[in-house]
Amino acid sequence: MIVEKHLDHQLDGVIAVKFVDRGESRDYNQRFAQQDYATDVLSFAYNEVESSPVTENALGDIVICTPIAAEQAQQYGIPLRAEITLLLVHGILHIAGFDHQHQESAAKTSFAQIQNAIMEELGLPAREYFDDHHH
Repeated sequence: MIVEKHLDHQLDGVIAVKFVDRGESRDYNQRFAQQDYATDVLSFAYNEVESSPVTENALGDIVICTPIAAEQAQQYGIPLRAEITLLLVHGILHIAGFDHQHQESAAKTSFAQIQNAIMEELGLPAREYFDDHHH
């Protein structure tokens, strides 16, 4: 997997991806992140909680809000599949243990650089991604 060569460990397990509308995205964001708005992508790593409610070898879940992804693709002038891939890569990196707070000190390469490198290897356009923008 392209993402794995950028990690210091292998990802061994299942990541479930769910595509939702704005209402469902807002519900997830409220319930799990105490944020009262719909957002483009949410990721849930099961190593942070006791275990997966679904299956033993689950690593986490990624929830993508399709209408927001479509808006952002248009805004940044990239194809929808590139935007959705970027959101998937972003979610996978979070599940793999990357975060934005300790990225500079803990790693030689930043979260954004890794994300952009993966997009480039996939042959897709990347854009600057901010984790904390509201919709």
